[in-house]
Amino acid sequence: MKRVVLMIIPALIGGMVFTSCDPNEETADKSEKVADISELGLLWNHGSSCYEQERGYYFSFSGIERIKTLYELLFEYKIDNHKRSIEITLIDKIDKSNCYCVGGLGHCIDWDGLCVPYGSLFIPEKLLIDKTYTLIVRTLKYTIQSEFIITKEKAILNIPENNYFSSEIKEVFIAPKNLLYGRIWVSGEQNKKIADNFIDDLRDLGQRDTIWTNPHIFLMDVDEAGNPITYYSPPDSHSIGSPEGYSIGFLMTQTSDFSTILELAENYITKFSLGSAPYINIASTNGDQATLSSKHKHVCYAK
Repeated sequence: MKRVVLMIIPALIGGMVFTSCDPNEETADKSEKVADISELGLLWNHGSSCYEQERGYYFSFSGIERIKTLYELLFEYKIDNHKRSIEITLIDKIDKSNCYCVGGLGHCIDWDGLCVPYGSLFIPEKLLIDKTYTLIVRTLKYTIQSEFIITKEKAILNIPENNYFSSEIKEVFIAPKNLLYGRIWVSGEQNKKIADNFIDDLRDLGQRDTIWTNPHIFLMDVDEAGNPITYYSPPDSHSIGSPEGYSIGFLMTQTSDFSTILELAENYITKFSLGSAPYINIASTNGDQATLSSKHKHVCYAK
């Protein structure tokens, strides 16, 4: 059993099938704290991040009732691959004091100072197999059983019609492993040529251009055919005297170690002209990520 708590912006979604649960004396005090979470909505996806450093499923829950106090909901999960069950239990909530909004990242709605309770967890992909599971969402007052289907291409969540638990997201595509994707931001035609040379050198290392048409939140922009998009900003489009700018996307099948690709990117970031503020963002669907500028570097490797 594992407990993971992340702060993710919730969305208001309603729903859940009600079955009673009789808390014993040991849970009576806790019931007073968490039983008032009468409805839960869910946002979920599959991907990877620097925080987790591996592929898996993100589940972000939020309550429906809007109140003046911000609560962080704590969940824990248990997986039984023999019974094909995933049990997610609401175990507590933490008073985060008065509701607030900071730069649009708070948890109040319509900027009126009211909040919804929120909480989330991450389940590593390696703990699950490509099968159909019973996904159980449990609180002290109700238990909801849904069907969670995992295939190589996508995951599907079938929640029965009810009044207590729901998700607007019914299915998500699962990006294949060994996709390398990213974006390069540069200004000026000369720097655009350097960025193109970087992508050519990625090919020379063995990476192969590819497409992926399935929509996925963790991939950079692609067109309807699945090709990465390059954006162009003409001179003076943002301010007087500003140079033309380029945002160049790439999407490839990865064949080299991420460390080798990073070394190439570190070499290229020094080739752009001073004052052009170049920026390179690289990631793989295996969980590796790197962000580089002329002054900063942030890297995380998959486990």
